[in-house]
Amino acid sequence: MHPDSGIPVRRSTRQEIVLPVRLSVASEHQKQVQFAHGVADKDNCVEGNLIDLSRGGCGVMTPQFFPKRCSVRLRLYGLDGVDGPTLLDGNVRVQRVTMTDARPGYLLGLSFSGGDDIFNHDLEMLLRRLDNSADAPATPADGGDAPDA
Repeated sequence: MHPDSGIPVRRSTRQEIVLPVRLSVASEHQKQVQFAHGVADKDNCVEGNLIDLSRGGCGVMTPQFFPKRCSVRLRLYGLDGVDGPTLLDGNVRVQRVTMTDARPGYLLGLSFSGGDDIFNHDLEMLLRRLDNSADAPATPADGGDAPDA
């Protein structure tokens, strides 16, 4: 597509991955956006699942609504869950909100605009690891073919 078309296009590859996240309203929007009593934990966070990741942003499924353009603190965890170390920690912006069904369930499209150097470094390292694992050959445990004897 011609770069001057005026139509926004995705500029980076999206990695499909499911990992746990914790979300909270960033300090700049805490007065405007507040959770109802009992929705968030003692740290004013709600849990969700990352479903895709790219250099420009990510998709998150959560039972809690966040309004468009809201600044949100995202903490991404590894396979150990929210009790393990954080892989990413920083503020992101809600670009898209879609109610998925009546659970409630919301798909949030989050953008990584204006991240700090630590967030950007951690994101780059995580994406590099995901790129390398996608290029690795499948093993029998992954459902791939066993090597020839």
